[in-house]
Amino acid sequence: MKRSITMNQNLLALLKHPLLFVGSVVGAVLCFLLGIYYALPGVYHISLGHSHPPLDPKLDYMAGFLVLAVICAGIAVLARRITRARVG
Repeated sequence: MKRSITMNQNLLALLKHPLLFVGSVVGAVLCFLLGIYYALPGVYHISLGHSHPPLDPKLDYMAGFLVLAVICAGIAVLARRITRARVG
């Protein structure tokens, strides 16, 4: 029982760290911009596989970056809520 209390306190301390919120917001914005970049047709896209021509939109990369943006935004919201929660 004591170990689970310590783990919960460590998790709350991690979520209350201000860099987690800032880093999550920066990560969400960066991933969102990369998702938009990979959706644009006619722009040279860097990719790991050569299955598409470089000027075609890469919808799989776009979807992956947009999913990462949503995850980062969710972590930012969670960190903000826990930081603002009042103990009482």
